[in-house]
Amino acid sequence: MKTTALFLLSGAVLCIHAAAAELSSDQLNRQNRPDLTFNLPAEDQQQIAALSSFGTAMLSNERKSKIKWLLSTIDADPSKVFVLKALLKNFNDKKSTRQYIPELVKTARRHPQALPLNLAALALSSQINTPAERRSLAANCLNANAPEQLNNTEFRIYANIAAILCSLYTKDDMYKQADEMLDRLLKHPETKSNMTILKAAALLYSKAARNSSKERRFLGLMSSPAAIYAEKKELAISLFEKIPAAGQKIKEVRKTVDFWNELDKPDRAEGIILRFLSYNPKSTAAKLLLISLYNNNNRRPEAILLQEQMCLEFPSDFNYFRLGAISYDAQYYFNTITALNWCMLKNPDNARAVGLMALACYMNSQPEQALCQLKRSKGLSQFDYLRLSCLAAMGKYREAFALFRLIMEKTGLEKLSDTLIFAGLGLAEKVDKLETVKALATACIARKQLSPELANAAGYTCANNNIMLDTAEKLLRFALKSKPGSKEILDSMAWLEYRKGNYKAAAVYIRKSLAQCGKYPNPEINIHAGDIYYKLEKPLKALRHWKAALQVYSRDTNAEAVKAKIAKTEAEMKYNQD
Repeated sequence: MKTTALFLLSGAVLCIHAAAAELSSDQLNRQNRPDLTFNLPAEDQQQIAALSSFGTAMLSNERKSKIKWLLSTIDADPSKVFVLKALLKNFNDKKSTRQYIPELVKTARRHPQALPLNLAALALSSQINTPAERRSLAANCLNANAPEQLNNTEFRIYANIAAILCSLYTKDDMYKQADEMLDRLLKHPETKSNMTILKAAALLYSKAARNSSKERRFLGLMSSPAAIYAEKKELAISLFEKIPAAGQKIKEVRKTVDFWNELDKPDRAEGIILRFLSYNPKSTAAKLLLISLYNNNNRRPEAILLQEQMCLEFPSDFNYFRLGAISYDAQYYFNTITALNWCMLKNPDNARAVGLMALACYMNSQPEQALCQLKRSKGLSQFDYLRLSCLAAMGKYREAFALFRLIMEKTGLEKLSDTLIFAGLGLAEKVDKLETVKALATACIARKQLSPELANAAGYTCANNNIMLDTAEKLLRFALKSKPGSKEILDSMAWLEYRKGNYKAAAVYIRKSLAQCGKYPNPEINIHAGDIYYKLEKPLKALRHWKAALQVYSRDTNAEAVKAKIAKTEAEMKYNQD
């Protein structure tokens, strides 16, 4: 329901001139009342024309005085809901508009039967009012109006207000109150066939079924609250599916697809789109909607096939970029490079395409080509980490470290991103610039928001180089507290204890780390395990772990050094036996 407020705002604008004017209580006769239009006096017409002539930028003093005039007249005649049009024109200027909202909300409370007025007050009041105040406003309006006595326009507004109230209950987990409201609403035939209300009901009951107790009540004789809500969700869905498709408009299809996605029913969403495409086979919007659905549900080969067809029909840089992005998500890096080449032929200055192309080249083990692409986007700092990674992959560690130093001086140590600090720690260690490692580790300690992954990287780098072991311990204990089951952090703790000479404590941590690896051996963890057991004078265990490390290829593993350890230990064992 993220777009509810904006949807309701636009709905309010569309309904203002078509909605019925709210008359005094003795004049109300809603049963057969037609939709009314405003018959404003000539003086009022001139005021509104003047009000609309100032444009939609910041509120001028004259505009403010006009809005104050409108607010002073609306209480005497609630039919003057045209004030909403003036307010909604300035909705983007929230600071200036906000001062008039309390007056509008008070007027809506005094006239709960004025549906357009209450709808706009609800939509605008999200800026300043609490959810409880908005729930009270919506409930008063619903209680003051009977669905069977409303004309078509009024009922649409009524349904939107009901959906807002339902979403407010859903957001605050007030399932009981929402259930009671929906039980009352769904007794009326009009509400049982209203898509807006049924969508809100299905989403509410879906969340309620997930979060409510699953234990049966009254000695197991009554269903659990979760089961009851699940039944009501299915009832709302069945009522929704019985409503005939309205007009085959892509806008309605998109809303319905969003609804099924929120209920985690992508197959229903796919059926809606395919049915629409059977009547409108050339609809580009529907095809893009289907591609997004497939991509978001990990059906990427199908998404790629459809996007390739789109590229053949409409060979635009937008379509080729989408093809490249979907192929990258599917880890088809060669397809990504091919698609983006076509994209940049049509638009060579597309920065997003350049960045994605460089990333695809890097992931496809082509760091030189990635760097060539990045030269076309020198001014874009978001590619700094990728530049460092490419230089490191090419073995140009000193050049990469020099670039990192430039970035650090330009950005400032405290403003470096986590990814850049990760890269800096690794590069500084490679080129033996331990002062930089110390500076980065100190910066990590000083951070207000430190991720466990970064704390682990900084702590391990310090431990591995046998520097600042107290700082390393602080960082690693923080990381372990945040993620106690992480095999990487447990391994770092084992290596810290190894560096401090606490081999038995190191063995405890390394056993826990190995247990988290499962059936796939981790080369680095096994090398550390071998080193720890060697210090504990358990050569057989050490040999087993070193040999396990060589069974899995890793670019970071120094295979020759591991083989040398194995040969040395085997020779020592043979010498001791003799």
